[in-house]
Amino acid sequence: MTNPESRIRNRHRVGSRHRRAIAERLIADGNDVILLDLAAHVHQTAEEIKAVGALQIDVRDVESLQAGIRSIAREQGRLDILVNCAGTCGRESFETLSPQTWHQGLDT
Repeated sequence: MTNPESRIRNRHRVGSRHRRAIAERLIADGNDVILLDLAAHVHQTAEEIKAVGALQIDVRDVESLQAGIRSIAREQGRLDILVNCAGTCGRESFETLSPQTWHQGLDT
């Protein structure tokens, strides 16, 4: 569904294909999209898919995330929808999962 008004949608963690596909679909539907990701390539991805912007942010850092959202609201005038696709994928089986990997997943 596309709103005729410009709508800002925010995406977290654009590294994986399905997350990128979400952003591409939102753009195709006429929405302005700003990508947020911990990875440095977030700016390149934003350029490739023609997003209106990108911020390199660790979503586990509440102060950094809040500053990013304030920046978006200040620059774009508003933030209509937030799509949170943050997550991690460990390569360990549950039986051998380290406490560090477990907490990293929970923290994200």
